Amino acid sequence: MTTYYTSDLHLGHRNIIEYCERPWADVLEMDDALIWQWQDTVGPEDTIYHVGDMTLGGPNILLGYLKQLTGRIKMIAGNHDLKALKKLAAAWLLPENVEYLGKEAIVTLGHQDMKLFHYPEPPYARLDRGLIHGHTHGQGAWHTKAVKEPGTVDVCWDIHKKILTSTEVLELWKAGQE
Repeated sequence: MTTYYTSDLHLGHRNIIEYCERPWADVLEMDDALIWQWQDTVGPEDTIYHVGDMTLGGPNILLGYLKQLTGRIKMIAGNHDLKALKKLAAAWLLPENVEYLGKEAIVTLGHQDMKLFHYPEPPYARLDRGLIHGHTHGQGAWHTKAVKEPGTVDVCWDIHKKILTSTEVLELWKAGQE
C-alpha cells in the first residue's frame, strides 16, 4: 500500500488546457488521460490525498469523477471544489472510498508533520511543520513566493505531470530545507 499526493486536476475544465499549457486537444482527452494516469498509479488499497480543485463543476459533476477513481481518496477542498465537496459530504453522497477532510489536515511523512492546505499560505514557514499545497500551477506570484519558502511542497499536477508518492513529497520537502 502506497500513499500518494496531487492537486489541481481541474477535470472538466476546458480553459485549464490553455492556461497551463496542458498537452491535450480538448477536455475529453484531458479527462481521459488524467483518469487513466490515476487508475494506472493508484491501486484500490492505496491512499491518495487530493489537495484541492479536482473539478470546477458542481456536486453531480464532482461525484461523477470521484466514482471513476481508485484508491482511498482523502479530499482537501480547494477554491473551485469547496462548495461541491461540502454538499456531497453533508448529504452523505460521497463514494465509500472517498473522505472529505475539510480545508486542511495534518499528515506525518517520515517523522515530519505536514499540513495539507490548498493554498501556499502561512504557517508554511513554521520550523516544526511543513506544508503540502497546490493552487499555483507552477506559475504566477503565488508560485514565485512559495518556492522561496522552506518547508513547502507544491503537489500540483501541472508542476510534476504526475501523481507523487509520499517518498517523493518527503524528498522534495527535504531538498527545500537545504
